[in-house]
Amino acid sequence: METDIFHSGYVAILGAPNAGKSTLLNTILKEKLSIVSDKPNTTRRNFIGIHTTKDCQMIFLDTPGVHQSTKKLNQSMIHQIYGAIGDADILCLLIPLDTPLSEDIVELTERIKKDFSEKKILVVVNKADLEIEEHKVKRENLATLFKGMPNCVISGKTGEGVEQLLTQLELMLPIGPPYYPADQLSASHIRDIAAEVVREKIMELMYEEIPYATTVTIESFNEEPDIVSIRASIIVEHDSQKGMVIGKGGKKIRAIGIQARADLERMVGRQVFLDLRVKVDPRWTQNQARLSSYGYTQKK
Repeated sequence: METDIFHSGYVAILGAPNAGKSTLLNTILKEKLSIVSDKPNTTRRNFIGIHTTKDCQMIFLDTPGVHQSTKKLNQSMIHQIYGAIGDADILCLLIPLDTPLSEDIVELTERIKKDFSEKKILVVVNKADLEIEEHKVKRENLATLFKGMPNCVISGKTGEGVEQLLTQLELMLPIGPPYYPADQLSASHIRDIAAEVVREKIMELMYEEIPYATTVTIESFNEEPDIVSIRASIIVEHDSQKGMVIGKGGKKIRAIGIQARADLERMVGRQVFLDLRVKVDPRWTQNQARLSSYGYTQKK
């Protein structure tokens, strides 16, 4: 049914690490823009994805996983979460069926009820594709815990229930004009997305704590009609980590570059020249001035 009424607004996707937030957003956008990894705390900054139809525009904020930590890098991530809550019209609380409900999520929910009581909340039970008998019991427990809040069941991975989720969100959005052109999928610049793509490949190809001691900065980004030239630095904390990222004979960093370049070429639709270098910045994850220089905001 066609209508002249247009709905628009911001939707914060909240959840514990590995709840499937980025996977869900990529499924909604039908494009892999938000980085995904099976390692927790892959997302460090809020990523903005835009879904537009003839009747509405939903601006999604993909946030870091909800967790508690005294580390400065992690506190920056927590700051990002509460910034998204403050900006959003709707809080989309993603609860996966395959892991126990964390105390951090319970605490977050209670704080939202107390400090953000004006916000609309939608509880989204995710990973329905993993449905087994014990999950049915968990769903009943969730219904009790989040009693009175609207909810739906989806699989961000397979797309099951996602259209119903979008319909439900549209009904909850305020009336308003579109904020972005209809064909725009993200408010993030491709330069910033490129840095995240490189970091995703580090997450996929490296092991133990190496991925968490790294960040990626774009030193130069030049777009021409036939080619995009990118020079990026991979920042680590120790010389030993630098050697591991480079790998014997440069094997590891070449693998990171090959995989990142393939994703970026798909995104920009043209050839990409990607030059990766590794730099050591001792204890950058624990120094607020260094964190700020790499774009990680300070926790208030």
